[in-house]
Amino acid sequence: MIECTIKIVLFNQKRSQSWLADELGVSRQYISRVVNDKQSFSRDRLNDFCRVLQCQPGDLLRYVPDDNQQKTAP
Repeated sequence: MIECTIKIVLFNQKRSQSWLADELGVSRQYISRVVNDKQSFSRDRLNDFCRVLQCQPGDLLRYVPDDNQQKTAP
């Protein structure tokens, strides 16, 4: 599963979700849904996040294996 880590980036930059919403010209509710993994977003929006937060995509997303996911031997 891909997990959104925008909340961590905002915390490290001492920025708020409201600030990010204002910078992107989107609603605070949209940012809240994204930050809490309730809303997906496009690559274009990922580009916007990176531009505004001056970071790389890997700073905003991370892979976390599902609990139910098991490795299968070849």
